[in-house]
Amino acid sequence: MADGVDLEHLTRRAKQLTRNRNYKRVSELLSGISRDIVVADPELTLMLASAWSYLFRNAAAKQLLLDAAAGIRASRVHSIARRWQNLMAIQLIREGQINDAERLLLECLGSAERDSHLRLVAYASNGLGIVASLRGEVEGAIRWYRRMLAASQQLGDRFGVGTAHHNLGLVLREWGRWHDSVSHFRLAEEYFGSEGTPEERVFTTSERAMLSLAIGDFPLAERLARGAVEKAYQLGSPFLTGTSLRVLGAILLAASQTTEARIHLENARKLSAFLESNLLNAEIYEELAMVELVESAPELAEEHKITALGYYRRLGSENHCSRFESRFRACGGGSARLKIAALLKEVHTSAEFGKQASKDFK
Repeated sequence: MADGVDLEHLTRRAKQLTRNRNYKRVSELLSGISRDIVVADPELTLMLASAWSYLFRNAAAKQLLLDAAAGIRASRVHSIARRWQNLMAIQLIREGQINDAERLLLECLGSAERDSHLRLVAYASNGLGIVASLRGEVEGAIRWYRRMLAASQQLGDRFGVGTAHHNLGLVLREWGRWHDSVSHFRLAEEYFGSEGTPEERVFTTSERAMLSLAIGDFPLAERLARGAVEKAYQLGSPFLTGTSLRVLGAILLAASQTTEARIHLENARKLSAFLESNLLNAEIYEELAMVELVESAPELAEEHKITALGYYRRLGSENHCSRFESRFRACGGGSARLKIAALLKEVHTSAEFGKQASKDFK
C-alpha cells in the first residue's frame, strides 16, 4: 500500500489489461495515480510507457522512461533493464535517432541471449528489423524479422508470430516480392484474427490494400481501403483513421480520382496534426505533394514535398527521402497519362515502422 494505493492489486489489473492489449485502459488506470508512485515502481513504469508508446504518445513515454532510468539501473534486474532498453529504442526510432536506437537494441539483444530471455530476443530482433528497414537494408530487415518469427514460434507467442509476418509482408512488398508479401499478410491476418485486437486487424487490412494497389488490383485495393476507413472510424482511433485515410487517398490518386483523393488526404492531415507520428505525417504530405503535381499545382506540390522530406529526415530515413524524390521527379513532367503511369510504377509502399511488439509485461 502506497499513499492509499493497493499496488499489488493495481499491478495485477494493469498486467491483465496489457495481456489483452487494452492500452487505453492501462493508460487511464496508471495515469490516475501519483506519478511518483509510477516512477518508483519499474513494473508500473514499463507498463505505462508501453501503453503510451502503443497509443503514439511518444514524448510522454520517453520522458517517463527517462525519469525512471536511474531507479531501473539501481535495481540491477537485467530483465527489467532489457524491457527499458527495448521501449526506449522504440521512442528513439520514432524521433529519428536510429543509431542510438540500434545501440540500445544490440545491448538488449546481447543481454537477452546471455540470459536466454527469448521474448526480448524477439522484441530486440523486431526493433533491429525496423532500423534496417528505415535504412533501406531490405535483406537485413528480413533476417531480423525472421529471427523474431523463429523466437516467437518457439515461445508459442501467436501475437509475436502475427507481428513478424506483418512486418515481413511490409518489407517484402517494398522489395517487390509481391507473392511472398501476400503470403505473409495472409498469415498475419490469420493470427490477428484469433489473437489480435480490432485495431491490429484494420491496420493489416490497410497494408493489404496498398499491396493490392501495387500489383494492379484496383477494385480490391479500393474495397479494402474503404472498409478499413469505415472500421477505423467505428473504433474511434485517430491514428488508425489517419493511416486508413492516407491509404485510401493514395489508392484513389493512383486511380486518377484526384478530387476525392485530396479530400481524404486533407482529412488525414488534420488528424495527423494531433499525433506524434513523423512517419504518418511524412506519408500524408508525400501523397498530397503527388496530388498537386498531377493537378498541375507545382508550387503547392513543392511545399508539400519539402514538408514530407522534413518528416522523413526526422526519422533518419534517407532511404525514404531518395525514394520519394525519385517518385516526385518521375511525375514532374510529361502528359497526365505519363504522370499516372509513373504514379503506378512508383506508388508508395511504406516500410512503416513495423509493428511494435508491445506485450511488454514479461
